[in-house]
Amino acid sequence: MKKVLTNKIYMTLFASDMLSNFGDVLYYLALMTYILQLPNAKLAIAIVSVSETLPILTGFVMGYFADQTTDKVGTILQTPVFRVLLYLLVGLVMGFAPSLWVVIIVSLMNFLSDLAGQYENGLYTPLSLRIISDGERETSYSFRQAVSSSFALVFNRLVRFWSVS
Repeated sequence: MKKVLTNKIYMTLFASDMLSNFGDVLYYLALMTYILQLPNAKLAIAIVSVSETLPILTGFVMGYFADQTTDKVGTILQTPVFRVLLYLLVGLVMGFAPSLWVVIIVSLMNFLSDLAGQYENGLYTPLSLRIISDGERETSYSFRQAVSSSFALVFNRLVRFWSVS
């Protein structure tokens, strides 16, 4: 475990992934707050749910494309730029009065961002195999799962807390 915790590259990648997951939770909370201002919130929630679910179902396709990518590191550096540009557009669109067309555009942009995230995760897999030795893979996977599960519990509690208030 000590080798995993002292591996700076692994911990940097891990911290950036956790920060991204935290950003996803904040985005979801902001979007739900926005949607609750709509007169027909049920349809908007359904649209967002579809945009959140479809990328999960396409994970294997994104993994295939990631495997075919030759410059994995360069592409890993480009995908966050693409995602930042998408969310800058989301910020601009959400500046309009709450309406269903805004939710549709924001959901589409979020869908594209999630696809890019799936693709980026596929690019990390072969790199992580080089970063972590064979003997430490089980430990690194256990550490990642334990911290991710703990954060998921905390984030779910935050979502429930804010949705009740």
